[in-house]
Amino acid sequence: MSFRILGLAAVFLFASPAAGLQVQVTGGLNFAEFVPGLANNTILVPQGVTPEVIIDPELAFPINAPADARPTTFTYDTDDFENTFSGVIESAGSVIFGIQGTTDAIAIGDFTVDFDPARIGNCADCGFFLAANTGFAIPLYDISAFAVTPGATGFQLGGDLLMSAEFAAALLDQGLAQSDLTGLDLGDIFIDATVSSVPEAGLALAALPAVLGMLRRGKRRA
Repeated sequence: MSFRILGLAAVFLFASPAAGLQVQVTGGLNFAEFVPGLANNTILVPQGVTPEVIIDPELAFPINAPADARPTTFTYDTDDFENTFSGVIESAGSVIFGIQGTTDAIAIGDFTVDFDPARIGNCADCGFFLAANTGFAIPLYDISAFAVTPGATGFQLGGDLLMSAEFAAALLDQGLAQSDLTGLDLGDIFIDATVSSVPEAGLALAALPAVLGMLRRGKRRA
């Protein structure tokens, strides 16, 4: 079924997941198609990608695992996504851009997908955004008209990439663009992530006495 939440007019699509299962994103791919739009409106010229990036034929950035140095922390309850989702989805890899008229280059990437209620008014159906940690450590794009499928066996999010006010200002300040590109549709994003269940704290605490008892019995035998 589908419904609108958070006042975003965003559509969340449920695939009849198991009721009340707490899950965490553990991996997958972040597909992004923003290079042509960026190159057509700035003096940034794509030159290549870092080794982590997969060309499929879109650019696919591997999603970091929860144990990585820059961990993915995104979790949700499959029975109540609207009120329980939190955390970020981190990915690895950058796009390398040359700068027209120079021999300089800049790598932009190591992306974070996050949600900020303060960004809801930035565009239609906004809230989620794509930020960079390499090159420009700022939000790059608001994710507009997004659709989310928060399942028990996988998580998908897709939408349009609209240039953020922060990125547009940075491009102007550094002479990489000639006009304010805020809100310009520069591509698309699609996240196809794996998930795993998160043990409930109550269950873990309930099992603790039994575990301690086993340890005591082991010590007595020793």
